[in-house]
Amino acid sequence: MAMPLPEPDDTTPDLNAMEEATREDIERHLVPAQRAAEQNPRTPLDRTRQRGRVARLLREARAALTDTATNAARQAVRIGAAGARTEAPPPDGREQDGIPDDTQTANLTADVDLRQDVRFIITTSGLHVETGPRAVEPALAVQQTASRVWNVTATAITRAHTAGRAWYAALFAYDLKWYTRRDERVCPICRPAHGRVIGSRERFTLREVDWEAFSGRPPAHFRCRCYAQVLRR
Repeated sequence: MAMPLPEPDDTTPDLNAMEEATREDIERHLVPAQRAAEQNPRTPLDRTRQRGRVARLLREARAALTDTATNAARQAVRIGAAGARTEAPPPDGREQDGIPDDTQTANLTADVDLRQDVRFIITTSGLHVETGPRAVEPALAVQQTASRVWNVTATAITRAHTAGRAWYAALFAYDLKWYTRRDERVCPICRPAHGRVIGSRERFTLREVDWEAFSGRPPAHFRCRCYAQVLRR
C-alpha cells in the first residue's frame, strides 16, 4: 500500500523510528482487506460479494488501528520528554526523572482521542466500498483508508510529542522554541514561527492559523511537521 512516509530528519531519530514502525503496523492491520480487494471477481455477483468482504475486513481492523494510533501518541509523549531532557538537562542538583509516568502520559494525551477519527474513516471507507461509485476499486479504497488513518495518527503524534516536551520544560521553567524542519516543504504558516521562544506555560501566536485544533503549540495544522525545542534559561 502506498502511504506517505515520515520525513527523515536527524533532529528526532527516535520519533522518526517510532513513526515508521507505526506506519508499518497500520499497513499490516489492513493486509487482509488489501488481499481481498486485490482479487479479481469473475461475475457481478462475485464483485458484490468481494466489496462486502472488504468492508467487513475494514471494520474488523478498526480496533487494532485505534490501539496502534493511541499507543503511538502515548509513546510520542515519552519520546518528546526524553528528547527534551537530552537537549536541556535538569538544573544541577535536581534529580527528577523527567519522563512522565503512565498517569501523566494519559493526562497529556487526554485531548488526543483517535477513536472517533478512526471510526469515521473506517465507516466511510466501508460504505464507499459497498455502496459507492463502481469506478472506485476496493483496492484503492483500502489504500486511501491506510493513508487517512496514517494522516490523523501522524498529526496526533506531533501533538503528543510537543506535549511531552512542554511537560518537561514546565518542570524546570525552561523555554520552548518553535522548530520547523527547515526545508523547502515548510509551509507559509510555520516558516515565520521558526526560532520564536516562549515560556513553558505560554502559547505561541501565529497570524495565519485558521485550524480550529491549533492549541498554541505545534502542530499548527494537519500533518504539521514542527515541534518545540526546549531551552535552558
